[in-house]
Amino acid sequence: KMKSASGRTIDVLRVIIAAGGEPLTNEQIGERIGIGHTGGHFSGTIGPLSTARLITRGNGLVRPTEVLFPDGLY
Repeated sequence: KMKSASGRTIDVLRVIIAAGGEPLTNEQIGERIGIGHTGGHFSGTIGPLSTARLITRGNGLVRPTEVLFPDGLY
């Protein structure tokens, strides 16, 4: 499922992990990795993380799933 992941996708994943399980806005993620948060490039960059069920997206927020932050681990 991660075949389409790029180095930028890994950058997004690192930002999400660094947030410690807290939701982030698309804008925050874009700023932290240095790309625009609107349009196809951002969507293509973050999309593989949704496909792999590492994150959920909705209402402009990105939330890590239990795959990244299992209940009781932190």
